[in-house]
Amino acid sequence: MNALATTRRLLGEAPAGHTALLLALMLAARLTEGVGVLLLVPILDSLGGMASPATPGWIAALLPQETGFGPLLALFVVLVALRSALVFAQQVVTVRYQIQVVDTLRERCFDLLLRAEWRWLSQQRASDQANVLTVGINRVATGLSNLLTLAATLVTTVTYLGVALLLSWRITLLAIALGLLAHLLMTGIRRSAGDIGHKLGVANRAVQASIQEGLAGVRLTKILRNEGRHLTSFSSTVSALRGEQVRFARSSGATQRVVETGGALVLALLVYAGITWWAVPVATLLTLVLVFARLMPQFAGAQQSLNLWLNAAPALADLDAVMDQARAHAEPPHPPAVVPLPVAQGIELRNVSVIYEGRPRAALDGIGVTIRARETTALIGQSGAGKSTLADVLMALVTPDKGQVLVDGQPLAEGNRHALRAAISYVQQDPFLFNDTVRANLVWARPEASEAEIAAALSAAAADFVHALPHGLETTVGDGGVRLSGGERQRIALARALLGQPSVLILDEATSALDPENEALVRAAIRRLHGSLTIVLIGHRLSQLDEVDQVIELANGKVVRSGPPVTPEA
Repeated sequence: MNALATTRRLLGEAPAGHTALLLALMLAARLTEGVGVLLLVPILDSLGGMASPATPGWIAALLPQETGFGPLLALFVVLVALRSALVFAQQVVTVRYQIQVVDTLRERCFDLLLRAEWRWLSQQRASDQANVLTVGINRVATGLSNLLTLAATLVTTVTYLGVALLLSWRITLLAIALGLLAHLLMTGIRRSAGDIGHKLGVANRAVQASIQEGLAGVRLTKILRNEGRHLTSFSSTVSALRGEQVRFARSSGATQRVVETGGALVLALLVYAGITWWAVPVATLLTLVLVFARLMPQFAGAQQSLNLWLNAAPALADLDAVMDQARAHAEPPHPPAVVPLPVAQGIELRNVSVIYEGRPRAALDGIGVTIRARETTALIGQSGAGKSTLADVLMALVTPDKGQVLVDGQPLAEGNRHALRAAISYVQQDPFLFNDTVRANLVWARPEASEAEIAAALSAAAADFVHALPHGLETTVGDGGVRLSGGERQRIALARALLGQPSVLILDEATSALDPENEALVRAAIRRLHGSLTIVLIGHRLSQLDEVDQVIELANGKVVRSGPPVTPEA
């Protein structure tokens, strides 16, 4: 995406009318400023005590006859005050404009990720997506800020050049020619800004991944005494980022210094040409000097803003790439109110195959099983056997590449995927809890749940311990439930699943990481649920499981055993 297309893409996110309002305020403020500058000519003339040839006739014609020095100054002050009010309004609108555009992009990207297919999402690196939504969006915000600054600068430049043309077209054309020459000479610097911007994006993603992985694995790092090694790795990624940041700072600083020096040279040439070649009147020349003296920092600022925008543009390209991919893998939309799909007979997988791109073999290969309603099914197998993928198919998170999913004997229609999910609750090995209260974590499954329903779910999940917590249901569980034990987290997760009133409950290694006491509590809760709903227990092996009606064993994506349980392994 080139710079012009990127600019159109970003400005296209603004609400209708906001861009026009912002440009109108910019134009009004700059026109007011331009008129104020033109007034300087008759003001300077009046210092001589009478009219001077320096004041163009068309300016004199616009002013009342015999306008004195005092009224001219008063009019000048009024114009400056009006310009200040317009600039203030422009600044307020600019900030709102910038925040709204950036927030719209952030929310849209997050929404697209939430609505993308799980198969695609599960193959992405979470740290890259987090980087786009945080660091990347912040870079886009910086780029937009500089883009708006550049727009204001361009309007100011056009206004000043218009004023200068009215005063002396020869000097103005010379100034424009010198400015265009300087712009062409700085093409290499602008190209470098875009290149550095791309490398900054790569470096930021590396730092984000290092932080996320480092904090997630800090326990193992401590056990292995690898703090120093981990810090060295992190420092290396930070050093690469710092190098790109310094490169850009050096490039930006060089641009400013070159523009300042070149501006002084251009101003000197214009004054020399005005006096020596074209004998411009003093009042007009002084006004032109003021105009071009104010244009020089505008030109420097425009170059700086352009470089910063080109540096930030790759971040918008990265954001667009993530959004385009998420959009390409979007799930079909579903209505706001989804009615759970009844599972009265069971869910059948008929000759189902799932193939992940880049994998040497199919995750599921010709699977044919039936999960019977109101029975407990144990799904076992070693790591990589295909258990999690089969669970994803059951939950309609993954659509089979081959075969069919049937609910109560009817093929699962694409439009019913969300309805099937609404009938299923899922508890994973490492339960996910928000850094919020116990109540907030529970009602995430069903916000309208009553106190009696919450109490019943806690009781069914053997989670009555909640009432003994310092603040009961209002106790904050900490980040990831860190203030609770593993068994307590698991039982709250089970209570949340039951609060959703599912027809099907899937427990993925729900007891494998628990101590014997907590494991016994969870297993007792599962036993009490037997026969009241469809339960799928996922694990590496069948052991210490009561009330299992059928066992499905997977190996290398295929069913190697299916039927009633036999004597549990020792």
